[in-house]
Amino acid sequence: LVREADEIESIADYCERLANYRRRLIREGGEFDAAALRDLQSYLDRTIALFADVVDRIRRNETGWMEAVATKGQYLATEADALRDANLQRLAAQRMQPTAGIFFNDMLVAMRRIRNHALNLAEAHLGKK
Repeated sequence: LVREADEIESIADYCERLANYRRRLIREGGEFDAAALRDLQSYLDRTIALFADVVDRIRRNETGWMEAVATKGQYLATEADALRDANLQRLAAQRMQPTAGIFFNDMLVAMRRIRNHALNLAEAHLGKK
């Protein structure tokens, strides 16, 4: 239970970081183009869905679900790599402000960490690690 609580606390910390990154971006006058914003929102939605899936399975006291959750997590990791590459391409083509590109990357990393902690929460609950 302590490890599960620690993973949930880490997820909350990264959620706070996301809010702070967005606040700082706005304060510094940066903005994402429509494609970058759509990419981040879509990835955040799927990251939240993964966490919600883990929590729902824990609440229902299901067993044998780690493989399905791990597969979703792997898909998210692969997608994050593609989003990082797309961000670098936008920056190279000067379709995004450098400051916005840095915040995009920081936010993407925070979402990846949320994904990692959601998977760790699943493992902790199932006694895998």
